[in-house]
Amino acid sequence: LDRVREIFIRARKPDSQADRLVDDAAIVCSLALQAGVDPQALAAAVGTRSPIGKAIALLAGAQP
Repeated sequence: LDRVREIFIRARKPDSQADRLVDDAAIVCSLALQAGVDPQALAAAVGTRSPIGKAIALLAGAQP
C-alpha cells in the first residue's frame, strides 16, 4: 500500500501552546490513518480552517 500514514506539522513558534496543539492533532490523525480511517472521512470531519485540517485535505486530494 502506498498511502500516507503519518502527519508531521509544527507551528511557527517552537514549544508554544499552538505548537503542542498541532503536534497532538497530527499524532491523533496519524493514528487514525494507521488504523485505516479514510483521509476523505477525516477531511470531511475536520474541515480546512486549521493547519491540521489543511494537511488532511491535501492528503485527501481536496483543495485546502
